[in-house]
Amino acid sequence: MTWRTHLAGGLATLWLLKPFVPIESIGLLSIAAGLGALLPDLDARESRIKNLTLGTGIAPFALPAFALHRLLGHRGLLHSLLGLVLTGLVVGLPIALYLEPEAAIALLLGYASHLALDGATKAGIPLWFPSRRRVHLLPPKLRITTGSEPEDIVLALLAMTAIAVLLTSLQPPVV
Repeated sequence: MTWRTHLAGGLATLWLLKPFVPIESIGLLSIAAGLGALLPDLDARESRIKNLTLGTGIAPFALPAFALHRLLGHRGLLHSLLGLVLTGLVVGLPIALYLEPEAAIALLLGYASHLALDGATKAGIPLWFPSRRRVHLLPPKLRITTGSEPEDIVLALLAMTAIAVLLTSLQPPVV
């Protein structure tokens, strides 16, 4: 899947937290879910997260992305349950301790959405890494080709869900 679909998928997962989280936190949770949704592609040769820059033009993920790609290749460790657990420990735990536990949960929901979406593609994912056996979440005829029209439909549905979550999280004006 493309980065746009992953980002929409990560934001769409916020509906799971909506009943439990104060409305004021939706901005932080959106950033965490969006980042989590892009993190598994840190091992890709070219990815949106690798080229993500801060306002100063610094690309904090470029060096780790280069190293991870050289070390692991794409769709390896980071596209597995082990990658999800390690991300929870290395990234999620500090977020939970220093920001908000809900932000760490949003990050991991975004990450899990990435795995689910890539598991729906023709390439599948090595869910049980270090086993390289690919897991597919859909039957062969329903698997999605990255960048195809069926992916565009998935993107549209996820984007509508994400927009609905964000719009329903806005506070009504105080009169």
